[in-house]
Amino acid sequence: MYRPVKTHRVSLSTTSAAMSDGVGGADTGSVWGIMVTADSNCFIEIATAPTATETASMYVPANISPIFLKINNGEKVAGIVASGTGYLYVTELSR
Repeated sequence: MYRPVKTHRVSLSTTSAAMSDGVGGADTGSVWGIMVTADSNCFIEIATAPTATETASMYVPANISPIFLKINNGEKVAGIVASGTGYLYVTELSR
């Protein structure tokens, strides 16, 4: 089982946008992974300074069951949509 620690909401558009701060840290401690959901079809990238693209990033369909991914402390998630706008929700998880 995992414990939700903190949720980040990333505003999506046709330009890559990333979380303002990396996962983990003084306010959340050690993070095991993340749970990702989106209200628009989008593409995501995970890195310390990520840039999501429509051609090389992981596809996340809108309004599906959450996707669980491994992430390292300090990394961020960036997202982009092909058209329109939406939100990407990234919830940090600890054990």
